Amino acid sequence: MTKSRRRAPGIPAAVAAAAGAVAIAVGTWASPDRPMPPPARTDGHDAGWTAGAAVGAAPADRDDPTPAAGAWHTGAGLPVALAEIAGAVIDQAIYVGGGFTPPGGSVAAWFGRYDTADDAWAKLADLPVAVHHPMMAAAAGRVWLAGGYTGALNASTATRRLDAYDPAANRWTAMPDMPGRRAAGFMVALDGRLYVVGGIGDAEDRMWVYDVAAGSWSDAPGPTKREHLGAAVSGGRVYVVAGRGFGRGNTGVLEAYDPAAGTWARLPDMPGVCGGCSAAATADGRIHVTGGEGGGRTYDDHFVYDPAAGAWSVAEPMPTARHGIAAAAVGARFYVIGGGLKQGLDHSTLVEWWAPVAPGPLPDLTEAPPRLRVYLPHQGRE
Repeated sequence: MTKSRRRAPGIPAAVAAAAGAVAIAVGTWASPDRPMPPPARTDGHDAGWTAGAAVGAAPADRDDPTPAAGAWHTGAGLPVALAEIAGAVIDQAIYVGGGFTPPGGSVAAWFGRYDTADDAWAKLADLPVAVHHPMMAAAAGRVWLAGGYTGALNASTATRRLDAYDPAANRWTAMPDMPGRRAAGFMVALDGRLYVVGGIGDAEDRMWVYDVAAGSWSDAPGPTKREHLGAAVSGGRVYVVAGRGFGRGNTGVLEAYDPAAGTWARLPDMPGVCGGCSAAATADGRIHVTGGEGGGRTYDDHFVYDPAAGAWSVAEPMPTARHGIAAAAVGARFYVIGGGLKQGLDHSTLVEWWAPVAPGPLPDLTEAPPRLRVYLPHQGRE
């Protein structure tokens, strides 16, 4: 398989080709293909913002700030080719649905479950409506589907629907609509609430928050406006990364939201840019970002952010560059599902996952070294 290697501008080849995850210094990032984002909010919500470095804390079971070396593996392929999809995790299962599918980029209502323990797929009840670029998260034992486009790629076809899937009953139930239309954003779950960030539709600079127990929506300031972004939860905070910046092209901006304070913090930019990428946080609290498209190609870059250290790392690239993927984490594993292999309308059945590689044992230096035997032919002896 041919790998499309795309190195972020300014990263030395030796670093980008490293097999593990290599820590790098991060500062302000500027390049010809990624204009600098504005230094401050200009949409009237500056009061809810702070500048920051490290946010959050390391999980209790981790005290090593250095990411482990890792390797990629191939899983059982999707039963159908999909791209511009979304996913969610319950226990060891990844739920995936929606998107574009053959023939001709049809809009999919397909929905299925990938059992990571058995490496097997199961077809489930179709989505209540066929959508591409939807948002999905898991909370209260259910899978939640929000928004997405029902037709062409414009705000007029974005939906405001929210639906919940019950795995035990294999049934979808309509829930209260979002405050407005939204597609190509991201949804994450934290402490019984769903957070819808970014995307295209209504009030694009706002974040919508759904209280699962109360069954009601509220409104809060959102991150820097962008769509086709990634997001993840780590250490009790919502992290939003990368995406396309409404006329600014692909970005690497990273921001974190503290629900207790109701404020966003600007963090070190990702050491690269992407739009059409995705993200997920593994059990150690680190946030993995991969995929995307731009400049006529798809990306295989794999970046890892450690909230405890406030630093980015460059990890082993994804084996197959693609965009419009679903990313999910199960334990220490980071999964990437579906997506287009070429920029624009395309789809695949690919499932690839990354996992840490345990270092090999060190030699026992307490043992006596083996004796070296030398034969001396001219003396006829050893």
